[in-house]
Amino acid sequence: EEDLRESEKRWRMLVELNPDPIVISSGGRILYSNPAGASLLGLASSEELVGRSLFDFAPPEVHDTGRDRLQVIEGGRSTTPVETRLIRPDGSVLDVETFSTPLVYEGQPAAQTVIRNLTGRKRTEEAIRRSEERFAKAFQAAPVAMIITRLGSGRIVDANDSFERMTGFARADVIGRKASDIDLSVLASVPTLVPGEGLWGFQGHLVEVFVNTRGYYESTFERFHAD
Repeated sequence: EEDLRESEKRWRMLVELNPDPIVISSGGRILYSNPAGASLLGLASSEELVGRSLFDFAPPEVHDTGRDRLQVIEGGRSTTPVETRLIRPDGSVLDVETFSTPLVYEGQPAAQTVIRNLTGRKRTEEAIRRSEERFAKAFQAAPVAMIITRLGSGRIVDANDSFERMTGFARADVIGRKASDIDLSVLASVPTLVPGEGLWGFQGHLVEVFVNTRGYYESTFERFHAD
């Protein structure tokens, strides 16, 4: 019995100091939370969570599946991690990943759930998605011929509509090829007025103007005319 008490003491110390939120529940009712769990939900202490339903902090659409998962876990089976959302008492929403395992807590079947906050990562992913979407629109709408090539190999991964129109090359025909292998002399043979400059001329050149996180750079082929 002394060994059991020592084991429980060590377990509680590890859980209390764990930076990841950990919640123990039975029948959907919270029996214990470490300080990180209370902090995640914006509460001052763990005691504010004890006795409350897990589903007080879950959106309604996941209640049924959540209860089914808890029954499986309390029956003695672990489940795979699940991405879901939590709702704080102040109404703010968190994107999280939860991983639950069965255990016996104070003599009753229970579930121990470790929570990982994904909110920052999700916001970053969404910002990147929106940025790439804006870039894709600007890339295709650009009035100058543009291509995107891999930094390592120099092979073309995309070309915009202006590139097709100005060079006569179809996008499908240049993707996978190196820009240096394509005859772009046509860009120096067609006059273009540069907006705001009022100059006509014929000069084709390649300029590296953009680097993104996926290891591509964007090059523009512009036609200038200067007297």
